[in-house]
Amino acid sequence: MTPEDFLRSITPGIKQPDGLDLDSFKRYDPKSEKLNLGIPKESVFYKLCDHALITFSDFIFY
Repeated sequence: MTPEDFLRSITPGIKQPDGLDLDSFKRYDPKSEKLNLGIPKESVFYKLCDHALITFSDFIFY
């Protein structure tokens, strides 16, 4: 992810580039589906609390 990609992703109203399918989404029903993110248990994201926010530096360097 480039710095431009990051800024575009957090800026409301900025259109994502065409042809990359970045504005699509899938519905998730937690009552009928188990969420599998494929994140290893050693990941830094498991060391954060449930509602943790990360900084741009955390995102880039972890």
